[in-house]
Amino acid sequence: MKTSPNLIEKAFLLKKTSLFEEINLDDLLAIAEKLDTIEMQTNVTLFKEGQSAQHMYIITDGSVELLDSSMNPFQELHTGSFFGYEALFRDGKHCYHARAKTHGHLLAVTKKQLTVIIGECPSVAIRLLEAFSKHPEHKPLFTD
Repeated sequence: MKTSPNLIEKAFLLKKTSLFEEINLDDLLAIAEKLDTIEMQTNVTLFKEGQSAQHMYIITDGSVELLDSSMNPFQELHTGSFFGYEALFRDGKHCYHARAKTHGHLLAVTKKQLTVIIGECPSVAIRLLEAFSKHPEHKPLFTD
């Protein structure tokens, strides 16, 4: 069983994602320090459709499946993928369910933290807009 990532591991994981790939390591360490780590247990629901969105998530290890309103899986996400952010910028409610498919860890980013990160590193905003533009219907198909 993998342990929760340390600060350096968080920074290097962030560097491997499309959101943070253009950011230098010093800035990534400052960002990583702000992020909470969440341990996922297999088959545990992370959030439900219609639930108030509190975080965006980045998978550090393990996998997550996204499910529609009928609880049918429509996408599986893996290490480096991010999800949940679209609700932070829309109506504040998730439009799908997310469930841990395997044991693993997530980095959790609040809207306030994300706003600070975007202010310090505008390239993150560009990457989020690119993800939105790929899926204008706001379906959460965001993988690296």
